[in-house]
Amino acid sequence: MSENTDAKNELKELLTDQIKAVNKTFNCWKEKKEKETGKQSRDGRTQFEKEYDKVLFSAYFRALSDKTQVVPLSKQDHNHNRLTHSLEVASVGYSFGKMLDNWLFCQDEDGQPINRLEDAPKDKDLALIIATACLLHDIGNPPFGHAGEDAIKHFFNKKFLARDQENGEHFYYEQTTFHLNGAQLNGFKRFDGNANGFRIATRLAGKSPEVLPVKHTEAILSTGLKLSNITLAAGLKYPFLAGKYPKDINKDKFGYFESEADIFDWIVKSGILPFNTESCENSSQYIRHPLVYLVESADDICNLVLDFEDAIINGHANPENLMIDAMKLWGNDSLGFTIYEHKYFIVIKGHKLFDLDSKTLP
Repeated sequence: MSENTDAKNELKELLTDQIKAVNKTFNCWKEKKEKETGKQSRDGRTQFEKEYDKVLFSAYFRALSDKTQVVPLSKQDHNHNRLTHSLEVASVGYSFGKMLDNWLFCQDEDGQPINRLEDAPKDKDLALIIATACLLHDIGNPPFGHAGEDAIKHFFNKKFLARDQENGEHFYYEQTTFHLNGAQLNGFKRFDGNANGFRIATRLAGKSPEVLPVKHTEAILSTGLKLSNITLAAGLKYPFLAGKYPKDINKDKFGYFESEADIFDWIVKSGILPFNTESCENSSQYIRHPLVYLVESADDICNLVLDFEDAIINGHANPENLMIDAMKLWGNDSLGFTIYEHKYFIVIKGHKLFDLDSKTLP
């Protein structure tokens, strides 16, 4: 077997086992509820279909409509905001999931089509997992994006003062009694929308405000939006606490606050995240789940293409100059770029990419 075939089989086995574990928990919950109520459920949705719907209909997701994507306080009524951006990212992510599913379960080692493997997950499972993680990817971002993150960091760096207590050092908000311990304050001093999104999905967005104990024997969380471990892992770009960024502990990127450490521990104990064999004292013990890369790619594609569209519509960028710059950077025979004599549009490998007259993406 080739190295690529081994990697494909390993990924296929990994994802199949993780999805089966989620379905096992889901079916147990469903049977228990039917037994308690004496009624058979008429909801024919799978766990992954329900997860997508729960995020889509949550108040926290709707709140993204008031959060800037790129252009703030614009006079235009059709700029992207975080809500429309997240929907588009989810659409791209869903397509990636379908492609991955087809490659893993409907193609042989030579890439030829075969009948779907009998033990394969349902054909929409992977697509829905990735799409749901895409819907969640910006849900924790404050207003004004990274500028909002910087404002929160500034507040917590300037307004909390250390006081020695009998049970250790705490940090108090100016002259009030409200305080945080060192680890809690560090999360806010380095505030990251990714960690806040993880908190929303696993704690705040649920019907019950109390913090429930995490059941390590189950593959679906009983708090927050009650998402599965694989869906949460697919959206966990930074599987570590504040100050644990690999090879750069000063970088303000992390995936969860100390308050959600028990939930991260639940994900880890379920075997979802690969162990980091190169970890050291100041870095993460775990690395990203494989599906994270597809979520991140979907986000990057939408950023690269659609943010340019907003820039052009609002007059911040000239489409003709953008195309010329693109030609300088990437235009060569191997990429198949063609920019026509009158520069009305650019074509990549036979596909019209950008119409310079209408200023829209075809």
